[in-house]
Amino acid sequence: MMPEMGSRIEKRDEMQDLLLKELKLNGVNFQKPWLSADNITDEIVFSLIPKVHEGKINSYGVFIVENVADLENFELIPFPENQIDLARKLANGEEYFVLYEKSQFLGLAEFKTSISSEILFVRSFPISAGLIIQRNTLGVTKFFQGDSLTIHDNRKWYTKPNVKTAAWKVSQCVANIDKRILNSILEFAFHLVSPTNRVGAILVWFLNDSTETTELSALNLSIMNESRAKMICHLLSQIDGATFLDRKGNLIKTGVQLKYSDESRRLIPEYKGTRHTSSLRFSYDLEDAIIVTISEDGPVTVFSSGANIADLQIYSAHKQARLLRKELPEVSEKITSRSFEVLCKHCGKNSMVEEVQLEGYNEVKTLPCPICKNELYSSDCFSLEGRPFKRVMNTLT
Repeated sequence: MMPEMGSRIEKRDEMQDLLLKELKLNGVNFQKPWLSADNITDEIVFSLIPKVHEGKINSYGVFIVENVADLENFELIPFPENQIDLARKLANGEEYFVLYEKSQFLGLAEFKTSISSEILFVRSFPISAGLIIQRNTLGVTKFFQGDSLTIHDNRKWYTKPNVKTAAWKVSQCVANIDKRILNSILEFAFHLVSPTNRVGAILVWFLNDSTETTELSALNLSIMNESRAKMICHLLSQIDGATFLDRKGNLIKTGVQLKYSDESRRLIPEYKGTRHTSSLRFSYDLEDAIIVTISEDGPVTVFSSGANIADLQIYSAHKQARLLRKELPEVSEKITSRSFEVLCKHCGKNSMVEEVQLEGYNEVKTLPCPICKNELYSSDCFSLEGRPFKRVMNTLT
């Protein structure tokens, strides 16, 4: 082998190792042994390093599944193993995907419905383990494994959490919330607007009935109507300010400049940039709404009562008590737990307090308000945690 060729191969291998390490650091799980097979590694690298043909990058897609029987709405076009290069040229990443069952190349998966949006991409994930890869004509490559979405865009990495996890966290902070509408709003924010469309937006979702009607109301533009979702996204890309949604997810107003009170300015510190600070402080003033803020560079944040509730670690005193009883069976009868609401005397916001008591364990703990950070509650207990909490007064239908 000539020295120059050997040097090129070494550099290629180093690049492959680097990309795989970056994938792991950004949330892609390789614990399944077949995901580390040589041909699967080659497939991943092929997806990340596209070949440019006549100045263009071709779109591409791969399904790597544990059990092909778990895939729905597709037909298999079998290919012999030695025709993988031809299959790759045919896999456009929308209707056609290279298909593997574990590390076995099967051919092309032809889907009956084009996987043309990130929402459809995420929903296509099989019920068993796997990895879906999709690359667009801009070279942006997405990796999805069911719990998070990892995106590679021009040597930058983005990670999106599972929408269902974010929705669950929000529901733990806002009682009686309509989970169906919440999930649709978060899917819209996470998978249509964010992050590679370079669109920043603020969605203010009112949780109770509103009598306000506008010209926008008459158009019946709804987050719940997926056929209109791209049109709404296109609208938001040209709008400065916030967009208001009624309790059913209909657009009622857009281009609204959020104005917050002097009290929220005093209690709530600046957070990231102007868009996030305005949203955070406005959520403190507006009790009957949650605010979904999308950054131009990707992340989605959900604000309620002056706090970021999508990033919270939700603590359950009852779950903690159960675990403690298993660890300390000899004192299990002395372990109790309770959850209760406390109103902060400093900011006037409600919190859910989670407390675990262990008889004979004497240590005073003080809980700061998760919103204004002043002292909220103190107790002689084993553990003490809290989170912002409010109730939707109107039961949604």
